[in-house]
Amino acid sequence: VLVNGVIFVVLFLLFVGLLLTADSLQTVKDGGLDGGRSVFETVEFKYLHNYLDMPLALVAFLAGTVMVLFGVVRSALASHFTSGIWWSGIGTVLVVLSLFWVAGYNGTPYYPSLTDPSSSLTIHNSSSSMFTLTAMSWVSLIIPFVLAYIAYAWRSMDRK
Repeated sequence: VLVNGVIFVVLFLLFVGLLLTADSLQTVKDGGLDGGRSVFETVEFKYLHNYLDMPLALVAFLAGTVMVLFGVVRSALASHFTSGIWWSGIGTVLVVLSLFWVAGYNGTPYYPSLTDPSSSLTIHNSSSSMFTLTAMSWVSLIIPFVLAYIAYAWRSMDRK
C-alpha cells in the first residue's frame, strides 16, 4: 500500500498542478439545442477559477483528497486497520464528483475541441431530447442502490 500510495501521490500532485494551471474554453454564446454554433473563448487557469467560483466543488475535492490520503497512510502504517477502503472509496467518489463539476459547469465545455472550439461539447449543447433526459434522470436514481450493494458486499467480505 505504501509504495502504491507514494506513486499515486506523486502522479496525483502532477495531475492537480497541470489541471489548475491549464487554459480551457469558456462559453461566450451558447448555440443551444436548435443547432446554432456556440462561441467560446480561451481562459487562463479556467479550472482553478471554476474551483474558486464553486466552493462546494472545492470542499468536495479537498475533503476527498484528505480522505484518500488518510485511508492509504493509515492502511500502510497500521496492519490492524481494515477500514482504509471506506475512507479511500468515499474520498475517491468526492474527488471524481468535484472533477465532473469543474469540467462541466460554469460555462466550461466538458469535451473541448482543439481543432474547432465551436464544436466543443457543453452540458447544454449535448443534452438530448426531454424524453432522454427524463429517462436518464430515473436511471440515475439507481446509483445509490448500486453503491449500497457494493458497500454491503464489501462489508460481507470483511466479516469473513
